[in-house]
Amino acid sequence: MNYSIVHLHIPQPEFADIFLTEMLDLGFDSFEETSDGLAAYINTDLLDATALDQLIEQYASLTDVRLLSIEPLANKNWNELWESNFQPVFVDDKIVIKAPFHVIEQTYPYTITIEPKMAFGTGHHETTYMMLHALIDMPLENKSVLDFGCGTGILAIFAKMRHCAYTVAIDYDPLSTQNTLENMDVNGIANIDVLLGDATVIPQNKHFDVVLANITRNVILDSFAALYNSLAPNGVVLFSGILEDDIDMIKQTAEQYQLQYQNQQVRGNWAFLAFKKVL
Repeated sequence: MNYSIVHLHIPQPEFADIFLTEMLDLGFDSFEETSDGLAAYINTDLLDATALDQLIEQYASLTDVRLLSIEPLANKNWNELWESNFQPVFVDDKIVIKAPFHVIEQTYPYTITIEPKMAFGTGHHETTYMMLHALIDMPLENKSVLDFGCGTGILAIFAKMRHCAYTVAIDYDPLSTQNTLENMDVNGIANIDVLLGDATVIPQNKHFDVVLANITRNVILDSFAALYNSLAPNGVVLFSGILEDDIDMIKQTAEQYQLQYQNQQVRGNWAFLAFKKVL
């Protein structure tokens, strides 16, 4: 797989976070903060220079964002490089997220093993961390759970560890759904229906007690109606993958659907929101 690296000059850190989120929608899959702003990596076949130019133009009046360079990268074993930088993550001293090659001396109530294959959701990012933090004390036993935008499958897998019942994990990226299946196997988890696609593949004959959506703002807004319709009465939806600046927008959309606000978290510049469907 050939990769390209895009260097952007972004002087304000808060806009670097915004660009990171926006560029996920353009197919970029990993990022690195630089002294100038942001380095973003993408499969060269997915690089759309026109869409990138349009994104830069969209924010040019708000910050001094500039494209510095687009460079091809020499072929590397990207998974091997990713694995070499993968460190264990600890959530509230109750969950440890590790790779198969990590040896953890201390015992934790929950150990989640993730094969690091570049899919989003290893617990390192603030959004995944906040979702797991919220799920630790949530009553999940015998509940039905939808993990929309599952990435590595980490949230669905943890829900199964908490003895939820019917569970569906959905992602539009075939690499993510494959990684979810691999991670289910390595954690000894079964009975998660893993589906490839967008909101149109959410099962129509089932309503979920808990809906998890750790995805970008635009995907949340585009899928809001489908996610709302998938919620059971008194069901709870958890949103993350959004920036702190997006909170009001998500709250306003939730109000339109008469979802009841529950709580929120902020970690870094990233946000988590919970709502309940009260009928």
